[in-house]
Amino acid sequence: MSTHDHATPSPAGNPRRPAAATDESNDLRLCAADTAACDAAFGDESAAQPARADRLMRLLSMLDAPTGVEANRDLMIDLTLARVGRARRAGTDDSGPAFAGGDLSPEDDDALEALVAAGMDPSQTPGPLRRRCERLAALLGSLPVAKSELGPTNDLVQRTLARVQESVHAEESRLSVATSEGPSQSPSARARFRIGDLVSVAALVLVGFGVLMPMADAVQGASRRTACQSNMAAAGLGFGLYADSNKDALPLASASPAGRPWWFVGRGPEQSNSANLYTLVRTGMNKVSDFACGGNARAVFDNSRTDAIDWGCLEEVSYSYQNMFASERPRWTGAARVIVLTDRSPVVLKAYNRVSIDPLENSPNHAGRGQSALFNDGAVEWLKSPVLQSGDNIWLPRVIEDVIRQLTQPREADPLQGTESPSGADDVFVGP
Repeated sequence: MSTHDHATPSPAGNPRRPAAATDESNDLRLCAADTAACDAAFGDESAAQPARADRLMRLLSMLDAPTGVEANRDLMIDLTLARVGRARRAGTDDSGPAFAGGDLSPEDDDALEALVAAGMDPSQTPGPLRRRCERLAALLGSLPVAKSELGPTNDLVQRTLARVQESVHAEESRLSVATSEGPSQSPSARARFRIGDLVSVAALVLVGFGVLMPMADAVQGASRRTACQSNMAAAGLGFGLYADSNKDALPLASASPAGRPWWFVGRGPEQSNSANLYTLVRTGMNKVSDFACGGNARAVFDNSRTDAIDWGCLEEVSYSYQNMFASERPRWTGAARVIVLTDRSPVVLKAYNRVSIDPLENSPNHAGRGQSALFNDGAVEWLKSPVLQSGDNIWLPRVIEDVIRQLTQPREADPLQGTESPSGADDVFVGP
């Protein structure tokens, strides 16, 4: 009998079966030789397979390779380009019909709009969308992206397109992808990425940033709102300490008589209502940083100004205090529940510069979304409008409110003169 009539023995002593008579290609178990090599590699000297064990250890060592994005950057780029090319040749979008064109699903789109409209507070969203809004808020809260990191949109467009053009000229050979017929094709038969394809990808990236930037703004706004409410709570403690030592009175730095100018910040307590508020800093009840909002670019956070009696100018003031230049003033924990401190008044800022005011405008501290308010019972609330349920506008004294109600265009009014006074202890009128 010829030697070809017998199967050649394997190194492990087992005869090899013809390929047609076996299903080893579907068997996930190790063969006997590899099993012995594993035993040798892990300390069983009786199953010595030096060469195979060495190859096994080299294979296993590959499992220690770094898996981060930076470590596999080139590989990820190549795989991404290959996948885009495959989708383009197939004439379809790999992302699936539910997200055609890169849009959010209708449910997530509605939830996102509701979440942004509610100031990123899921508890304020409609009931049917609340659970989805809570998940979106949790996802957005994990984003480390801030608008300042994204940069201006136009600049981002220019840099992206420039990077694409640079890649086309400098690395054109890397942008070639072989078609399904294999690498034996001539270079002219290979599919290449066109500049239009790359610009489309860049446009998709920019659209993504266009969606992300409002989200980042909303997250940043919610964070600033929380910080302001924390500042208001600290100010409430200062008001309470001052009231305990001054027969329940609110802070005063001068006699502050009605009819005197009150918006000349930094010119002396006799002309500045903010000097009355600064009394809490001057007497050590609060730090100046307790009255600084991140939404005010000129806010003062430096607590080392121990000799100051007021802020330096109107623009440095972040919070507006109940106007104490009046004949009748509210008291801390008084019978009437009134607001004593809010985010800075946009009306005073415009009126001081002789610009027509919008009495329904919200504070600029929070991009016009609303303002935090401290009541004389120590409670802090978020107001989406300067007009309270009682009809009282916190930016104006009652006498001007009455005039505005008679106007045909209630969104405009003549500027304040800086000498107005509250009509009574229950008339909230803050400034500067």
